[in-house]
Amino acid sequence: MYSYRNILIFIFKIVFLTLIIRFPNNLFAQNEKNILEDFVSGIKILDGGTYIINKNVKITKGGSLIIKSGTEILFGVGTSVIVEGALNIQGSSDNFVTISSVDKSNEGFGFDITGVNESNINISYAKFSNLIIPLIFSRNWYRAKVTIENNIFENIRTGEAGIAINSPDILLAENVIDFSFSGNQYSSNSSNIFIYNLESNVIDLKFKYNVITGNIFKGYEIGGENITPVYSIYNSSGKKYKADISGNSIFNNFLVNDQDNTIITELNFGITGIGGKFSIPGNYFGNKSKEEILKTFDHFSNNNSSPFLDPDPYLAMPSDLTQCFIWKIYIENQEVDPNTIINKTDRQKIRLFFNKPIRKTQDDISIKYFYYDQASKIIRDFKREDIRFELSDNSKECTIYLTDSIFIKKGLGYFEIGGLIAPEGFTVPKIEIGRNSVYTEIEIQKRLALEKSLKIINLIQRKIDSLRNLPNITSDQDSLVFELARQLDYITELSFNVPVYDSLINEFSVQLDSMNSVIMTKNKIDDLSNRLDYLRVITVQNIKQQKMINQVSSQLDSLDVISNFDPQKTDSIINVLSLRLDELETYSMTEIFKPLKNTWEIGVLIGQTFYTGDLTGISFNSKYLYLAMGVFAKLNFNSSLAAKFNFNSGKTGYSKSEVGSFQSKILQFNLQAEWTFLSERNIINPSISTGISILHVNNINSINVDNVNSLQIGMPFCVALKIKTGKKWILGAELIIIKPFTDLIDGYEEGGNNDLFYIAGITISRLFR
Repeated sequence: MYSYRNILIFIFKIVFLTLIIRFPNNLFAQNEKNILEDFVSGIKILDGGTYIINKNVKITKGGSLIIKSGTEILFGVGTSVIVEGALNIQGSSDNFVTISSVDKSNEGFGFDITGVNESNINISYAKFSNLIIPLIFSRNWYRAKVTIENNIFENIRTGEAGIAINSPDILLAENVIDFSFSGNQYSSNSSNIFIYNLESNVIDLKFKYNVITGNIFKGYEIGGENITPVYSIYNSSGKKYKADISGNSIFNNFLVNDQDNTIITELNFGITGIGGKFSIPGNYFGNKSKEEILKTFDHFSNNNSSPFLDPDPYLAMPSDLTQCFIWKIYIENQEVDPNTIINKTDRQKIRLFFNKPIRKTQDDISIKYFYYDQASKIIRDFKREDIRFELSDNSKECTIYLTDSIFIKKGLGYFEIGGLIAPEGFTVPKIEIGRNSVYTEIEIQKRLALEKSLKIINLIQRKIDSLRNLPNITSDQDSLVFELARQLDYITELSFNVPVYDSLINEFSVQLDSMNSVIMTKNKIDDLSNRLDYLRVITVQNIKQQKMINQVSSQLDSLDVISNFDPQKTDSIINVLSLRLDELETYSMTEIFKPLKNTWEIGVLIGQTFYTGDLTGISFNSKYLYLAMGVFAKLNFNSSLAAKFNFNSGKTGYSKSEVGSFQSKILQFNLQAEWTFLSERNIINPSISTGISILHVNNINSINVDNVNSLQIGMPFCVALKIKTGKKWILGAELIIIKPFTDLIDGYEEGGNNDLFYIAGITISRLFR
């Protein structure tokens, strides 16, 4: 019995371990994401699954990328697929190819069609979203045939061209490009479709039966290539092919104010160039008259340097050859447009009319009500659950009944209707009813609030500005001012409560006056402290002055405590201390900045030497730095001109395997004329000097041992920076470059006369008057 039990336990362990090992592997295999390689030179087929593009991918001229239905392509941030060969995206109506970004907030680019190739581009039943430029045909491209049909483009929000069809190569193209952009849905974007030219000798463009609606562009006024959903150039230059733009439904695309989201105007098509008139007949631009349609174009009517767009004859009803969309809306038996103000009633009946039948079952329908919350001053939404849905016999009309009484209690708002599905698998573009009226009302309310608070804002702003303009404001003080500015922003957003405003006026006035007094006093104390620190450095420091400095320092320390409870006493002490510091400064400055005429200055130098020449070229190697020491004397004729005598000692050397090495001991004497840039009343002063230099070089050279000792003449050039640290002492830094007239520092003359000797160091000197 015992052995039988052990056998069962052993079998159970084996099975359990097998499940632990195999199940995670299967789970990971199901969630596995593939990485698309850098280059595709042959035929590459992606048949289902998810593919990540972590870095740019190129389809070479002889390559072909085939993407089949159900495949998901995710672009990494800033990545592209460069297509020099063929591209074939083969989705289906019930199983789209999905093309998007890994990170929706850091998007990838998309497909870049480039180069000249006789292959084809075919894209059908693909859903592009959250990309920077999903499709771009780069300049001077060519393909035999391009078919882009039955695709969805949505949530492309870069504000630039989402689809760009640039000029093909007119020199290398052997045949005309048959280009079809048809049956696509372009909605919920803030990027447009850019067509480089509406006429061409190389490209025969058919732009037909597309639905372009619900796109929002931000700006301030009409005019520009990025504010209309379709934008092109027309120069009327008599080329063979003109673009066929017909059968499309282009409507309810809006230019909205970038600041407040209110609609400026509806814009559906834009054109520029030097052409005359371009016709776009047979399109649906909404339920409008011709005059109203022309107002939705960015063309000659508002820019007399652009061509005129002629919509005649336009469609009064949309074509059923496009994808499905809502083209007419009734609320309570009254036709409305997206800008309608929604009336609140106990019961809402919304009738939607479609250009073609939708599915009989609509499980995913979503109706949201967005309303302005007066308390929080933000737009809130809630999803309507009280939906009863009725579909007409021909499935081209539906009625939605809403009975939720909560709706009545909400503020002014608008509907968003989405989630409706067409039989072909396309999602009907969502539609918003009443959105603009809500944002317009919000802006009216905000303007009223600003008018009522203008007096308060101006008062507080003037006081804040006065604080910001105070000299020497510290970071802590600046933080306090920033906090006041933040509170000012808060007041601007308050509701219209006059007693609250009055209370805030008084509170802010007291707070600002108190802060102003504190900051002014603190600035005065800081100013005295800075002056005291400066005097400690530069003053002559006799017994009387040292005593005065200590007294001022002690009283300054006590001011921080006194200023908190006795401002008047603080001001009195500040005035007394300021007078004492004036006295000290006058004496110290007089001593420090006495004229330099006929004065001597004697000092020492310590630093390092290095060399460049035949062995080093122009390179510098810190390995060959050597100690340098020196003394100098200077006779100041006046504040600008002086005679300077240097004696410096050091050594230098270098080693180069293919040439040899050397080491030289150098004694160097300079006689220089020095010119100082600024006046003698400056604490910090730069100077330059030059003259003649005598060098004694004791050289040991493995290449040329004959050059052991030499006396050389050269020219020094010196740049220096001097800092007065008191009445007598001067701290400095200088760089001396000596150019010998011979080439014997390294004892090697084959490379030409290119030896240079450098001394860099710090100096300290004393002034004798």
